[in-house]
Amino acid sequence: MFEVYVVLLYNIMMQKKEHLLHYMMKGYIHLSKKDYGFFNNLTYMVKEKDQVTSNQNKLFDKLIIKYQRQLRKTGHNIEELQKLNWDAKLVDSSEHYLVPKIYLDNDELCMRTPFNSKFIQSLQVTDDNTFIWNKDQKIYRSKFYTHALRIAYDLCKKHFDRFELSEEIQELLKDVWVYEGVNLAPILSVNEGKYYIKNINENLAEAVKDIELNNDPYTLYQLSRYGVMISDDIIKDDPVLRFASNFSVKIDIDEFISKPEFFKDLNIKQVCAPARYLHRGVIKEDLLNFLRKNNIEIYSNLEDFEGECVFIAGMSNTTLYNVELSFGRASKRIAKIVMLNNSRTIEVQ
Repeated sequence: MFEVYVVLLYNIMMQKKEHLLHYMMKGYIHLSKKDYGFFNNLTYMVKEKDQVTSNQNKLFDKLIIKYQRQLRKTGHNIEELQKLNWDAKLVDSSEHYLVPKIYLDNDELCMRTPFNSKFIQSLQVTDDNTFIWNKDQKIYRSKFYTHALRIAYDLCKKHFDRFELSEEIQELLKDVWVYEGVNLAPILSVNEGKYYIKNINENLAEAVKDIELNNDPYTLYQLSRYGVMISDDIIKDDPVLRFASNFSVKIDIDEFISKPEFFKDLNIKQVCAPARYLHRGVIKEDLLNFLRKNNIEIYSNLEDFEGECVFIAGMSNTTLYNVELSFGRASKRIAKIVMLNNSRTIEVQ
């Protein structure tokens, strides 16, 4: 009886699209995560800016049709809902917001993009992603790294028909565009049993001059700390070599705790595992038990020990940039970042 009363009350109140938007956010209609995100963002736009773009209005109307079956079941007249207007100002969607742009602002790299779920998913799984979403400004911001610029450029090129680069960014890139498509990263390769580093420069050659080049896991681990990539024909399908070859590693928790050779072969003796970066409960206990069993010293703060360590964290929003923000100069002690994924089945009791 109470639900019927609520529906009747909302039917009386439905005089503007704002009322319908409010109703869609109240939980009476089962929304997909993506659609809920749109309605939530639109609520913010109406409240803070008192405006709705023509594209937002078009998508809003499409979603009302999408959920018409549920709306009818809750006693609403779709035809009447479609006649509602916005109290907020309806403005044309500007090209300014439809075309992604990469630019610099106060020595930070900024990326403004229209909503694109595939772009967001790609950014979230990108290795060493340094971009952080600024909710108030509706843009992605990062400390300026050439790596960050490469991420922004590659993802915008992949997921959008076109995008803009500020004049400042264009000036920075004009001398490197001639090498577009050419991999200039240093990479350990092998030819007829002889190992060598392609694309090596003078500074890198000096830094690694005392490292004997081979396919030993510890050698690959050392080279990865200098940004040297490892050729696939060296790694092949060996999980230890794959683990050793990357500065930032994403790995399932169960695979990780089943291979003590990850630490033994790489001569790793201490890790930093801050509680706020870890999975809780059983996952955390399994990890800590594994480390203790293999005589690995465990620290919760980068400033609590001397030397270098492996930084262990969960998958959520863990990047070298975020760690640098948290630990400052102490983050220089990180020799490898391991991000643990939990793919265990959730048991519902």
